[in-house]
Amino acid sequence: MSRQFQQSQPLKPKDSLNPIWRGVGCIILIILAVGGYLAAGFLLDLNQRQPFLPFPVPPANFSVVIIKGLLAIPGRVLIQLGAMLLVDIFAYALMVIVYGIINPPRLGPQDAPPPERRKGRKSMSR
Repeated sequence: MSRQFQQSQPLKPKDSLNPIWRGVGCIILIILAVGGYLAAGFLLDLNQRQPFLPFPVPPANFSVVIIKGLLAIPGRVLIQLGAMLLVDIFAYALMVIVYGIINPPRLGPQDAPPPERRKGRKSMSR
């Protein structure tokens, strides 16, 4: 036996994204990076007053030598960049959760309808 499938209507091509939203995304990316760096610095300063991190933060005059005699990076900057990464991941996750609550996904023409609820009880006998 063969099944007859209905020919679906061809999908419309997706409208292009408004360029303004690309600019908004770029601004959000910059704000997350700068804000994360500043928040990480604030948390490290707060940690020096009252320690809450499981590892000691190096003092301000500590530096890591990359190339002897040419390049030395302050150890605080490396720690602050690592903390910035963690702060940015947390902030981005919070932003995605809030966006998901405000703007829930909508069903499109190719999505299956939600399952219907059964009414009544299941019969125990066949």
